[in-house]
Amino acid sequence: MTDTIETPAKKWTPEERERPKEGTPVPKKRCCKRCGEDVRVNRHNLCYRCWVITNIEQRIPGWIPSMDHPSWCACVLPEHVRTERKGGGRFN
Repeated sequence: MTDTIETPAKKWTPEERERPKEGTPVPKKRCCKRCGEDVRVNRHNLCYRCWVITNIEQRIPGWIPSMDHPSWCACVLPEHVRTERKGGGRFN
């Protein structure tokens, strides 16, 4: 016969829900050094959109933001149109 111990669920206060975990960097709301918008930025002082664009530009010389994103890009920007790969694959 096994005894099970039931523990009540922890009640979180609003302060605990908003407080980040220890060691988690919180994005700061400052001006992006690329576009100049007053939004949350990462440690490079870039907003998410500019960070994605900068990464693609570093990996693909000559790429400009008006071009399609590469297939390996997994960003969630609205202008990133995902297209299906066609033909030539093992499973097609």
